[in-house]
Amino acid sequence: MLQDQFLIGGFRRVADEAARDAIPSLRREVGMFVFVVDTEELWRLAGGLLNANWIIVPITSTASNIKSGTLPAVSFSGTPKVASVVFASPFPTSAYSITVDVESNGAGKAYPMTTENRTATGFTVNLCANTITGIDRVHWQAILEGE
Repeated sequence: MLQDQFLIGGFRRVADEAARDAIPSLRREVGMFVFVVDTEELWRLAGGLLNANWIIVPITSTASNIKSGTLPAVSFSGTPKVASVVFASPFPTSAYSITVDVESNGAGKAYPMTTENRTATGFTVNLCANTITGIDRVHWQAILEGE
């Protein structure tokens, strides 16, 4: 098995930026990637082999771009019945899609729900009804556009 420190170019993992900058020129290639462990950043060598040519590559996680939860029936109040969803961490924008689904206790009433007041920090679920007969909870999911 060959350790990455002996490879030319490709993908490398180093402890810190000093170790990244210490990669010998003979082991560098334009387009190579280096993951820096202490900062958890990914870097790419672009346009040359000098340390000044390292550019950071954004790492995003789709997990933070999907949010979901449940609203118990007791969360709904007012006329019509509405409940607010507040995200634990906000989206970067209000451009996300929302799905909602009622879990009923068998009473069988259909609710023409709408979502309203969409912001980066949450939204409101409107049951479009004045009672919550037959609802146990409402499940929701928000997905950032582009995911």
